[in-house]
Amino acid sequence: MAYKLSDRHGQDDISADNNDSGNVDFGKLATVFIIFGLLSLFTAWMYSMETEKMANISFRPAGISSSSAEIGPLTVKKHNETYSISVSANLSSQSWASIEGQVLNSNKEYLFSFGKELSYYSGRDYEGGWTEVDNNYSINVTFPKAGIYYLKFNTQSDRPPNAVGVKISKKRGSSIPHMWFGILALIIGIVLNEMKNRTFRNAMDRFES
Repeated sequence: MAYKLSDRHGQDDISADNNDSGNVDFGKLATVFIIFGLLSLFTAWMYSMETEKMANISFRPAGISSSSAEIGPLTVKKHNETYSISVSANLSSQSWASIEGQVLNSNKEYLFSFGKELSYYSGRDYEGGWTEVDNNYSINVTFPKAGIYYLKFNTQSDRPPNAVGVKISKKRGSSIPHMWFGILALIIGIVLNEMKNRTFRNAMDRFES
C-alpha cells in the first residue's frame, strides 16, 4: 500500500506523540513526592506543638525505697487527644530513681503505664573527672476516649529524689503518622529525582575521571 510523503510525516508525528505519552516524567513525579513530603513534615511539626498547659506539679517522694503520688483529675474532652507528659527528678549525687507513671480511668483502675530509670553519678578516673546525668524524660500519651483520668507516679530509688516534677501539656495531635509519611515521600522523591537526573552516577563519573 502506497503512502504520500505527507501521510508518512503525519504517521511519524503520531508515533512520536504516542511514545512521549508512554514515558513517565520522573522529574515531575519527584517534585510531587518531595512537596507532599515537606507538607507532611510541616504538619507533623504543627501537631507536635503544645496548645495548652494542663499541670505543672512537683512532689517529694516520702518513702526510703518506694513511694507514690497521684495527679488528677485530668479531663479529656475529645477522643484520641494527645498529651505531652514530662518527668524530671532532682537527684542526689551517686543515686538512681525509677519513676513509673500509671494512667488510671475515672474509677482509678489501671489502664497502662510508662516510665524510665533516671540516674546521677560522678567520679574520677585516669582521664579526669566525669559526670553522667540522666534526670528527665518525656512521652506523648494518647487517650482513646473522652473522660476523666488520673496519673499515678511510683518512685523506687536507693536515695529518694529531693523532688519530682511533672508537666502535662495538651498537643494538637499525634505527629508520628505524618512524620513517617513525610520521610517516606521524601525518600521516594529523592530516588525518582536520581532516576531522572542520574546525579550520583554523573558525580561518580567526574570523580573517577
